[in-house]
Amino acid sequence: MTEAPRRGCAELGLDADLAAEPERYPGPVLPFPAVLLGSSLVRLPVAAAAARVRLAAVLRRWGAVPLELRRPVIAYGSNACPGVLAAKLARAGASATLPALPAEAEGLFVGYSAHVSRPGFVPAAALPRPGARAAVVVLWLDRQQLAAVDATEPNYVRRPFPGAQLTTCLGPVPGTAGLYVSRHGVVRGRDAGPVPFDSQRTAVGLLAATGALPAGLAGDPAAATRALGRSPALRIAATRALLARGHAEE
Repeated sequence: MTEAPRRGCAELGLDADLAAEPERYPGPVLPFPAVLLGSSLVRLPVAAAAARVRLAAVLRRWGAVPLELRRPVIAYGSNACPGVLAAKLARAGASATLPALPAEAEGLFVGYSAHVSRPGFVPAAALPRPGARAAVVVLWLDRQQLAAVDATEPNYVRRPFPGAQLTTCLGPVPGTAGLYVSRHGVVRGRDAGPVPFDSQRTAVGLLAATGALPAGLAGDPAAATRALGRSPALRIAATRALLARGHAEE
């Protein structure tokens, strides 16, 4: 088998510097099945049999842990952006060689966590919810990678999610997958239901509705998120406002 071509995440437009541009959160989400190789990607076929063959060959070629010894983890938010994930693993000193497969999740809702992150964006948060559907990415992590991702998610706790409710190009995920659930809950809207995740423009609108943002920032996601990133006091006030508005603890 000829070696599969590699292309850089930045070259593919699948990277973002969220510390410098928090308004871009979550960054571009992986749209096709691939193996992440550091800051590069090897694209996989969408047909299950061909994808398995190429996936095994790429992991073997790079001396990586095989698929059957890895743990599936549901990625959403910035963990579903290949460039952001690669940088996160590199900072943690972990290998960034791993399979990443877009998936359809049944019974999963993705909204906004009821807190503001250090860079200044309101991050995504998922929760099991009957009847909901979400587009996510399933990462297949080895032990070192799983420990590294756990360590970078202090505002979340990893819980099991039924693999049968996740469908990738390889079919349903066997067993259970890890799901990061926000410790702060998910922001509710005026109708008392959780607000679906959309963009930082929507998040800034939610914050503006609480009165937590200074005048003039409500219509400018870049200015608002960067101001939140610069000011710990403003982040604390904004987080308190989100919590006071009400949040789902599911």
